[in-house]
Amino acid sequence: MTVSDDRTAKGAPALLGALFARTAFIDDAVGRFAAARVGPLPLPLAVIALVFIANCLLSIVARVPPGFDDREQLAAMGHWALGYSGVQPPLHTWLIKLVDLIVSDDIAAVYITRSLILCLLAAVLYGIGRALDLSRDGAAAAAFGLFLMPPVGWEAQRAYSHSLSGLFFTALFQLAMLMVIERNTAKSYILAGASAALAVLGKYNGLIALAGAIGAGLAWPDLRGRFRLRRLALAAAAFLLVLAAPMAWLASRLDTLDDSVGKFQIGQAGSALAVRLEGALAFLGGCLAYAGPLVAVWLAAWIVARIDGRATPLSPKGLRPEVRYLLTAVAASFALSLVLVLGSGATEVKGYWLHPVLITLPAVVAALLSAVDPTGWANRFVIVCGLVLSLASVAGFLLRSAGIGA
Repeated sequence: MTVSDDRTAKGAPALLGALFARTAFIDDAVGRFAAARVGPLPLPLAVIALVFIANCLLSIVARVPPGFDDREQLAAMGHWALGYSGVQPPLHTWLIKLVDLIVSDDIAAVYITRSLILCLLAAVLYGIGRALDLSRDGAAAAAFGLFLMPPVGWEAQRAYSHSLSGLFFTALFQLAMLMVIERNTAKSYILAGASAALAVLGKYNGLIALAGAIGAGLAWPDLRGRFRLRRLALAAAAFLLVLAAPMAWLASRLDTLDDSVGKFQIGQAGSALAVRLEGALAFLGGCLAYAGPLVAVWLAAWIVARIDGRATPLSPKGLRPEVRYLLTAVAASFALSLVLVLGSGATEVKGYWLHPVLITLPAVVAALLSAVDPTGWANRFVIVCGLVLSLASVAGFLLRSAGIGA
């Protein structure tokens, strides 16, 4: 090592030490924030709920014109059905109709349902964090990580319909699977089966998350030994019971699935290799657009921990079984989705199609940062970034309600 290299090696930790000293009061405040409660509710979840509710109220008061998906819901919610608009699953429309029974305002019901689902999603991610045995810092980071994924932290508040129910029940399904691994009770199996079915009724691509979960359960010998065949039958029964009637309806309309070819841009002209390469790039680009900020913050926190000397070695076998399960489930879903894109020749991948693959990624990131940085600083850094972006979303909705931007 040269003298210059030696000075650099000594200088970087010293610089970080000075920065940590100057920002220690912020780190302490974030730690207190993560540990605080408002009655029975953790303060981080209360703040997230206030953000979603504020943005919902801004949309209602300003009577923001509904987007395409919302107009579709307004047209469909006039009647109860096993599916809507060709082959669209029914769950989200049912939820809007239930809310409308209370508020008696169709467009307000659309916006309130969206806000309610997002609040519950944050609570489920927080619950996943706790199920992974993370500290309150880690659980809060898992919830605030939503705002580091633009399709959820911004777009889901603005435009989604069916995808909202799909992403929420996919997250709930993964929480139920963690309960199965930890408690192995009949109720946890039934919840896993029912929530998996509801994820599919929200958006059919929820099946990808189910396949990823099965792959994760089979991948680790110590996890395979925790599942009980008879109770798996309970989960399968709950899954089939919830899906039976809607799937029978869908089976009668399979001839209307041709529009999927257009959505995915399947069968484009060109060589097979060029088409697959275009599809792979579209898939990876979609993933980057979905979770790029979260991954960037994750890497930044890890690099800082390494330079500062606080990072601990990370080994998959050293992780808790629940963490290994969720990490493997996300990886398996990712791999399956890529295989489907390459195998089908699809060249179009929209961000909201990736919900079943990436919606629990904030919890995975929080778990890995907890393992790498036991001081909790890395997860508190995620909380700060997520909090800033959550407040930015309120500013964005204020501008939107004033007719500025979309």
